[in-house]
Amino acid sequence: AIAVNSIMYDPTNSNTIYVGTGEITSNVDSYLGDGLFKSIDEGKTWKNIGLTNVGAISGIAISPSNNKIIYVT
Repeated sequence: AIAVNSIMYDPTNSNTIYVGTGEITSNVDSYLGDGLFKSIDEGKTWKNIGLTNVGAISGIAISPSNNKIIYVT
């Protein structure tokens, strides 16, 4: 199972969704994430686009001036 901690729609294209995985807590039963995922078909299929070694992504933001710039925390 992959824990989902954050979701962001592309403000210029609602078919594109980003999901950050992993739980921020450090409990023994928390799940590490597998990075940042992107869907371009409203969530029907997903592709891992990186940050697989981060452990958890708590937030996602897309630059208002360039939707190719994605900020994660």
